[in-house]
Amino acid sequence: METGSCLIYDGTFEGFMTAVATGLEKQLQVARITAKPVPQGGLFVSERQIAPNRQLAKAFWDAIGNRGSGLQRLVYFAFLAAGNGKELAIFNYLKCLLQQEGETEQQCEAEQHSRLAIRNRLEAWASQVEGEKLAIESSLAFNHSASGVPCGIIAPRHDVLPLLSRYFRLRFGNSPWIVFDSRRQYGLKSENGTVAVIRHCPGVRDAILRGPQTKSHLVGSSPQRAYSPAV
Repeated sequence: METGSCLIYDGTFEGFMTAVATGLEKQLQVARITAKPVPQGGLFVSERQIAPNRQLAKAFWDAIGNRGSGLQRLVYFAFLAAGNGKELAIFNYLKCLLQQEGETEQQCEAEQHSRLAIRNRLEAWASQVEGEKLAIESSLAFNHSASGVPCGIIAPRHDVLPLLSRYFRLRFGNSPWIVFDSRRQYGLKSENGTVAVIRHCPGVRDAILRGPQTKSHLVGSSPQRAYSPAV
């Protein structure tokens, strides 16, 4: 039986940062953080819908950045990972880091042990995301869509698409390109050096059907849905 609050956010990184900041600010006992409602698993779990707040999310993200860009990268990459429990793990890790001083030596030792265990999990997730990102950058093949724009189709295990923008902007320059995640049904489209998120593109389906589905087109096998702005 679990007690505490289940924080429900909108699936975006901005929404997640809002949920974490809200939970810490209100000193909530958080049992779960999820992008969608789940069947209640405990008698004393209360659901809280957390609407995204850009100002609050940015302020909290900047506070994390004050502890080093490496921490921001760890949090963001872990967030993009597939699998259950990542949101609560990130919340608990940041809670350990940002707790106020004044604890006893015994409490500090316990917190350090817990923090190290959680960090190891986050680093494992972040490493998997980084590995898949690099694999796609080095092997993704492009077909021409119906409009003639080079189109790369991916289906990664982790939600690495937001991390690919910089690489392909540098690779293609101002030339147009599309990279589409067929598993999560969203993509990135670049025109004149400006990248936009797309949820549907008529030419993408043609590119999927025309190109051979080799490992350079489809990387990974597990579904996961979540879009977050690149950092």
